[in-house]
Amino acid sequence: MASDPTGSASGKSGKTNTPDGLFGRSVDSMELLIVLLPVLAFAGSGLVLQSVRRGGFIAAGAITLVAGSCFGYYFQHAQLGPLPLSSERLLVFLMAIAYLICRGKQVGVDPKVVRKVDILVLLLIAVLTVSAFTHDWKADRLQPVSRLALLWIMPAVLYWIMRQSRIGEAELRITHITLAIFGVYLSITAWAETQSLTWMIFPRYISSSQFSEFFGRGRGPFLNPVGNGLFMLAGMGATMLAWPRSGVKGRLLILLAMPIYAIGIYSTYTRSIWASAVVVGFASLLSLLPARVRVPAFACSVILVVGGLATQWNSLMSFKRDRDLDAATTLDSVKLRPILGYVAWKMFEDHPFVGCGYGQYSHQVKAYTYDRGTPLQVTRARHYVPHNVIFAVATETGLLGLVPFLLMFGYWLADCWRLLRAPFMPASARAHGLLTGVFLIAFVINGLAHEVTLIAMCNMLLFFLCGLSTGIATRQLSRRSIGLSSYRSAANRRALPRVPQTPATAQGM
Repeated sequence: MASDPTGSASGKSGKTNTPDGLFGRSVDSMELLIVLLPVLAFAGSGLVLQSVRRGGFIAAGAITLVAGSCFGYYFQHAQLGPLPLSSERLLVFLMAIAYLICRGKQVGVDPKVVRKVDILVLLLIAVLTVSAFTHDWKADRLQPVSRLALLWIMPAVLYWIMRQSRIGEAELRITHITLAIFGVYLSITAWAETQSLTWMIFPRYISSSQFSEFFGRGRGPFLNPVGNGLFMLAGMGATMLAWPRSGVKGRLLILLAMPIYAIGIYSTYTRSIWASAVVVGFASLLSLLPARVRVPAFACSVILVVGGLATQWNSLMSFKRDRDLDAATTLDSVKLRPILGYVAWKMFEDHPFVGCGYGQYSHQVKAYTYDRGTPLQVTRARHYVPHNVIFAVATETGLLGLVPFLLMFGYWLADCWRLLRAPFMPASARAHGLLTGVFLIAFVINGLAHEVTLIAMCNMLLFFLCGLSTGIATRQLSRRSIGLSSYRSAANRRALPRVPQTPATAQGM
């Protein structure tokens, strides 16, 4: 994956250059930005406040996801010291300012009690921060600090704003429609990349050969087929789950969108994305089927998947992916995983509790590439990051970071299950719970084969979706515990569900 040198990394630990020219150019004007930043913050926060009044923080968050994906670092950035300024970073900063203002005025927000999962998020950020600053945090032009800020703190800020926002049916509809439309765009762009149809690709930097890694695959504005695929999977899930709430025209659009998603996901040429698409598609489809046919449908699906794997296994292991690489290289990437796993385990054994330090893997791994006690070619691990999220967290932060990381995912999945099983839960909230749940599963599937947390916008999408599901689940738990009488305020009458209150709906969101 091509690197944002301040916030993400490729499959290899080396850095890539940002091209000059209109798209992706770096504007080194720190003095000018220092003068203009207060003005930009004031004007920008005013615009965000207006968008909050009209569509809420959730709409602003959805805009941030799209803008940060298409018009982020690679499209344009200004060099502000060690931390380049791009659209999604500015938007999150402005959203935070607007949230503080709205929190004081009680506009567009719905404060909720803090729960264990929120403490786990905070604990994980604290562990990463302490780990970064107790080691060589100045390494590689402050790489550990910039990654901490862009890959974890920014998504955590977005998570908190989303969970504390007023979450209503209209807000969830905006979120799901945005993801669905954006997913269709990404699918068309991914297919155009594989066909070299540059006139169909926007922004133009996507088709630039200056970003050589994954060139020829559907890597999208993220310049990474895994990140592109995860966003397409979220869009596909949001599209399928809108079926029960759609009219005739809406369902026709859903049917037309499905083959577009299939082509786009295939165009990533990434096995973990294909496997995740099967999970997302079957889970969404099974949720739409009547209960009496779900078990037979699931059994038939398993038979089809197993049969497909049995007959196409060799083809799945080796096929031509990147434009300038052959099928043997694809097979070689499979052989690389055990090497990276072995080295990561050795690093974890030496630092089981606190790890080698956040952002220090690329330096510390070199000491483990001279191991002669294994037949594996461990020298190959020198130029790669761990292709596994669990190994990455474990090697850099040890059990101190791994435990809250895994528990955080567990609590998020539990909240999704709670939304699916809660009685009288509105359909839109139930759909969002299932969407977040299948996305979490897709994130884990891809995380077992790739270091997906190095893709900044995927982290943003993950924390965005989980912030909404946690906010809904927190409100639902509060209503169950203290009853309906405390929720007669005007703000809560606007929240979900927008149906007349009866004994049957009193236990809603």
